Amino acid sequence: MSRVCCPAIASGAAVVSLLCYAVVLVITPACNNELSRDYGLSYVQLGQLSLATMLGFFLTVIPAGIFADRWGKLLPMTFGCFSMASGCGIFALANGFGWLVLGAALFGIGGGLSEANSMALLADLYEGSKRSAAMNLAQAMFGIGAVIAPFGIGWILHLGGGWRSGYYGAGLVCFVGMLINMTALLRHREPRLPKHEHRSNPIAIATDSSVLVLAISIFLYVGAEIGQSTWLSVYFKRYLGASSSLAASSPSFLWLGIGIGRLLAAVALRVVHEAPLVRTCLAFAALCQAVLVISRAPASGGIAAFCLGLFLGPIFPTIVSRANAVHPIATGSVSSIVMAAGSLGAAVFPPFIGLTAEVWGLRQALWVCFGLLCVNFVLVLLVRDTDTP
Repeated sequence: MSRVCCPAIASGAAVVSLLCYAVVLVITPACNNELSRDYGLSYVQLGQLSLATMLGFFLTVIPAGIFADRWGKLLPMTFGCFSMASGCGIFALANGFGWLVLGAALFGIGGGLSEANSMALLADLYEGSKRSAAMNLAQAMFGIGAVIAPFGIGWILHLGGGWRSGYYGAGLVCFVGMLINMTALLRHREPRLPKHEHRSNPIAIATDSSVLVLAISIFLYVGAEIGQSTWLSVYFKRYLGASSSLAASSPSFLWLGIGIGRLLAAVALRVVHEAPLVRTCLAFAALCQAVLVISRAPASGGIAAFCLGLFLGPIFPTIVSRANAVHPIATGSVSSIVMAAGSLGAAVFPPFIGLTAEVWGLRQALWVCFGLLCVNFVLVLLVRDTDTP
């Protein structure tokens, strides 16, 4: 089969890959209460599952980006969906904590192969404000996937089913995603630089002051986002008195807000500059984070989580879009470097919150997320607009 340039097919593959990664990223936090019960896991061990995912992502994402700049994005995206489907199978069949760690690591490896390359592929297909809009729309699909997973787990638990069924369903989603990426790989011809023109230097890109500022911002942002998302179901059950099914569904409130926020940002970016949008969103996200931590009931907590997500939503894709604009000839490397910084934030802060919760309690530990958002706001407020989104 001869390949031609098919932006619609390639965009669809990118969107589906993001949805798959969202499903596997959020399904385990939704099951934290059940995993803790069935395997006797502590806060620290639950945090280690998040750490395994993000270490897998971190170790994979930069090599995948370098490979993608030379050979194309769709091949690693296809293998990424396969890795995530495999991790789902391991979770569904796991009989010990070690197997859970392996499954979580495969989620991260799959995400490292898929997420940055999906965003880079969109950066190759669109330019200027259309790029930011396309990335916000694609990340809105990420938000949809992150809503489906915990809502599905909550529904299964409400019907009296077991949490393992959710992993079987997630594995099926990732398998379909792999088939869609394979179709795009066979039909879409990606533009690639000849070897003698390929000058992507990850070290030079990572030390570029503009990229460095954006990477630090992503590090802080993802630390807060995943830090809260990882512990939301536990917080709802143990501190807000929610039922098991409602607690499992609680991450949906956050991610529904994130998805809607990204859809609204895709429209707003037609008339609003990226820098003030990111600053405004960070300020209101910090406020909502504080309200969530002091909430005392599932209703108020759910509203606060949704509003938190609404303001968190536009930040990530807008920053990634700006980073790709800095080095448009090496979108794979740029996206992977910035997202590697994000994976470090997600690797460090959820386990740190779990460790802190063992000592002072989860409610107090979640103030870490508030602090990260405040520091991020100061960062993007103080640096020059040329160095920020």
